[in-house]
Amino acid sequence: MKAMVSGVMVGATLLLGAHSAFAEVNCQQVLRNLKTGRSAEEVAETMVIDLNDVKKCQAAAEQAAPAAPAAPGAPAAAPAAGEKKE
Repeated sequence: MKAMVSGVMVGATLLLGAHSAFAEVNCQQVLRNLKTGRSAEEVAETMVIDLNDVKKCQAAAEQAAPAAPAAPGAPAAAPAAGEKKE
C-alpha cells in the first residue's frame, strides 16, 4: 500500500513539474498573432494561455520598441537590388 501511495505521489510531482516547464509563454508567437489583427482575448484563447500573459508580452514589446521614430532629416534607405534610384 505504501508503494502505491509513493508511486502516486511521484507521478503527481512529475506531472506538476512538467506543467511548469511548459508554462513559459512564447512572446514572439503571441506578438505574431497580435500583428495579424487578432485581439488579445483571441490570442489567449487560441494559444491556451492567460490573457495577462498576452498583455505582459504586449507591454514588454512596447518597452523594447524605440521611443521615437527616425528623425525627419535621416537619409532614406538604399533601393533594393534591381531598383533604380530616383
